[in-house]
Amino acid sequence: MCAVLAEPTRKALNSLLARGETINSVTGYRVGLTRGTLDDQGNRTEYSNHSFGIALDINADINGLYGNCIQFNAGCRLRKGGHWQPNKPGGLHKNKPTVRTLKNIGYKWGGEIKGRQKDFMHFSPSGY
Repeated sequence: MCAVLAEPTRKALNSLLARGETINSVTGYRVGLTRGTLDDQGNRTEYSNHSFGIALDINADINGLYGNCIQFNAGCRLRKGGHWQPNKPGGLHKNKPTVRTLKNIGYKWGGEIKGRQKDFMHFSPSGY
């Protein structure tokens, strides 16, 4: 994580674990072109917030990234991670302590982003 977010994020995650919240995996920094416009081969052209150390994914195996998903329904297409299981331990939705705690320290949750994606594992200052 970037220096500004590292300590508050560490404290928030440790407090969640101490309260018994299920956090099986956290992915922060990784380089990837996953934002921006598409080039002529259909590839994204801008670096993700993960590339700058200002995003994290939690329990990706049960909090997937969906495309074609303005509002979550059966027509949404799973693109990364596992099928969204918000009621399973470690599953995320807006009322879960993990989502509320990270929002309280300045993150936005990818399950609430506007547009054609729902990224239920994802947290960043912009939500993307």
